[in-house]
Amino acid sequence: MRAIVLFAAALAALGAPVVAVADDAASAPASTPVPASTPASGDADDAPGSFLFTLGASVRPRYYFQAMAGGKARAQYRITLGTKLSGGQQLSVNVPLVTSYQSGLAPKSGLGNVSIVYAFPRVGRRSDHTLSAEIELPTVTNNVKSNDTQLRPHYDFRLYSERGGVLLQNTFVQSISVPPGSSWSSYYDLKAQPYVESKTSGSLSLFYEARVNLALGGVYVSALGPSVVGRIGRRFSVSAFDIWGLGANSQNLLWRYKVQALLSATL
Repeated sequence: MRAIVLFAAALAALGAPVVAVADDAASAPASTPVPASTPASGDADDAPGSFLFTLGASVRPRYYFQAMAGGKARAQYRITLGTKLSGGQQLSVNVPLVTSYQSGLAPKSGLGNVSIVYAFPRVGRRSDHTLSAEIELPTVTNNVKSNDTQLRPHYDFRLYSERGGVLLQNTFVQSISVPPGSSWSSYYDLKAQPYVESKTSGSLSLFYEARVNLALGGVYVSALGPSVVGRIGRRFSVSAFDIWGLGANSQNLLWRYKVQALLSATL
């Protein structure tokens, strides 16, 4: 119910600017190819996942809260530092602080899995794509998460027009080192976001996530919810989503619900 209310409120806030965007591609000025070393649309793109394709130095603080079955939950505060390398490559480091909750026990806080991401994005006139390789390190303290080492190759793709588009994120996660007491991970994850966009206000999308958990024999789980991206000045954008698990019972949920806010700053 909360997801529906948030979606309706966001639609009301963004509806007028979206309608004002020209829907006749032929009437727009002729576009020229965008160099691979620059963002697709200005200093701070309003479309979902823009940070996946934007080259250059950036800072991205992120917060999320995730509620799971059995009274468990997790909050995470994460800072991402990115820098541009030669040849259109990009390197970023994610540093998370995690608080873990469990019914009947005191919350535990500590460092999560620090990750290093190498990305090779390419920006086009109507589509962007990125090949990335990520490694999550066993840096966990106070048992707030699993202390395994994971490889995470992923391919991200965005197709868009003047009024919106669709973002697809494909990630494969595989544990390569699992110490005693940590859990094993092996799954394929798909995130899909069809969205409508206003160049003056931001975008509104429907966020869908599906996962095939190979470590549990190929169990399929999914979640769905609304997402909003807005612009703050010329170099800042903020995004948020409220996503709820789908399934017949708690054993088939990706999670019960998850809320997230992300602030991106182009340096």
